[in-house]
Amino acid sequence: MMLSSRLLWTPKSTFAFFRPPCRCAILNGAANVNDTPLHSPILHCQQAILGGIPASSFVARFRRGFTLVEMLVVIVIIALLMAIVTPSFYSAIMATRLTSSGGQLVGMLSNAQQIATSEGCTVEVRFYKYNNDEFDPGADPRFRSVLLLRHFEQGAPNPDPNPANQGKPLTAPMALVLGEVLNLSQDLVLSENNEMSTFLANLADGNSTVGTKVSNASGLSDYTFRPGSSFKSFIFRPEGTNLNPAPPNKWFVTLVVASDEEEGLTPDEVKNFYCVQVDPSTGRITSYRP
Repeated sequence: MMLSSRLLWTPKSTFAFFRPPCRCAILNGAANVNDTPLHSPILHCQQAILGGIPASSFVARFRRGFTLVEMLVVIVIIALLMAIVTPSFYSAIMATRLTSSGGQLVGMLSNAQQIATSEGCTVEVRFYKYNNDEFDPGADPRFRSVLLLRHFEQGAPNPDPNPANQGKPLTAPMALVLGEVLNLSQDLVLSENNEMSTFLANLADGNSTVGTKVSNASGLSDYTFRPGSSFKSFIFRPEGTNLNPAPPNKWFVTLVVASDEEEGLTPDEVKNFYCVQVDPSTGRITSYRP
């Protein structure tokens, strides 16, 4: 039985009489498809229905996720960006750590020089060398720590805070730890290159016979820095230092990245460093950064 063309229902005739909002329009909060821009998914949805394409299929196309190829492309792009940015990021981190540790070393040496000048005493600066087995087992020992010691001569008043001993004349010379030990971060060391650290390249190994003490709440106790470590040192005096001032002697120490020191880079090849220089005659401290 043939239906009359007047009674034939089509999607087009429905839109012509009722013009209900498209499913995409409802999802996007539009009440009238006529209000949608020409390039919007709502108008395309209307055209799809008029052309006989189910709206559900069209909406599904807009809801589909990323394909595997698209995700792989994104991952590759991110990996390339990381490969480009990481070296610069690492260099910036090392520069920041060098600046921080170098500033601490300058402050430490300045404090030692001021104490020696203002209190008329001698202050020893020790650079300690040891294996960092916790971080790099089996690696060669490096200079990684700095310690200050104030020296007291025999007969000087005992600095022991214990009332039983305080102020009594010392029966033997003594060295008292001043402040905290400066321990460099795991990826920094003091260079032993002669062109970068004359302190560590030219000073003899330390072998102090003076008893070393540290102050605590109960009084003074014996102090040992670290078993198996060695050190090199110099002394601040009220009038200067014990360093040889004769030209061409220049006294300085340089903080570098540990990997640069291990690779044996020359001073020209080292890009990140922090150099601290001490005037042997006056004890004046200056610093240099690239």
